[in-house]
Amino acid sequence: MIFNEKFWEKDNSQLTDGLLQNELLDEEKSSKPIILSGFPNYKIISKKDKVKNPEFFKDLISALSKLKIIRGEDSHTQKEILKSLITGLEFHDKYTSGHSDAVSVISLKIGKSMGLTDSKINDLHLAALVHDIGKIIIPTDILNKTTKLTEEEFSLIKSHCKAGFDILTRTTSLNDIANYVLHHHERWDGKGYPNRIKGKQIPIISQIIAVADAWSAMTSDRPYRGKLDKCVALEELLQNRGTQFSPEVVDAYTRVLSIKS
Repeated sequence: MIFNEKFWEKDNSQLTDGLLQNELLDEEKSSKPIILSGFPNYKIISKKDKVKNPEFFKDLISALSKLKIIRGEDSHTQKEILKSLITGLEFHDKYTSGHSDAVSVISLKIGKSMGLTDSKINDLHLAALVHDIGKIIIPTDILNKTTKLTEEEFSLIKSHCKAGFDILTRTTSLNDIANYVLHHHERWDGKGYPNRIKGKQIPIISQIIAVADAWSAMTSDRPYRGKLDKCVALEELLQNRGTQFSPEVVDAYTRVLSIKS
């Protein structure tokens, strides 16, 4: 069972591909959706007790959109600012506490194993830290749902890639990082989302984050299942090498795990 799609939705063959255009949810099916300031195309469902503090998330998005990464500024400071912002997301989704840090650590190990340049390594670190920032728009009851998601809910989950892209591109200097975030759920075989690109069309940084994200999710407790044994998780990566995941990236991570063990 593949962690990121089949765990969310046991039969997702009927799901529409890509993102819902214009509005994430049909306004007629939602009660008084909250429009995010500066992001009129995204709405948070405002059902009873579903969004605990929507104003906080508006402020968080606003803060991130104003973040300026100036050439020559201390990169450690940049990352610490981003980590502080991501903490807000982890308050929103209790199951992702520490997930962004874990994905960044794994991503860096893979990137270094693959011999990425220092510049690419820095971009990889930043992109991995903020890869799930788009989940800010998704209500906690959907993020933490323990039962099968509806088609509408799964479409909303998938929209976090495009939402993250839109948030990050509010700051021009984050455009490259935004592109890596946009594509971190693409698949090597072209059956991913949001754009269904495949193979080497997927940025190498996005390829790496996809594997790191999968490993972190499989080996930690999630709302819909307990954590998997690392041997089982490794088998999942190997079984989906060349279909869901980049063969080169999977091979690099198996080398990292081999060295670690």
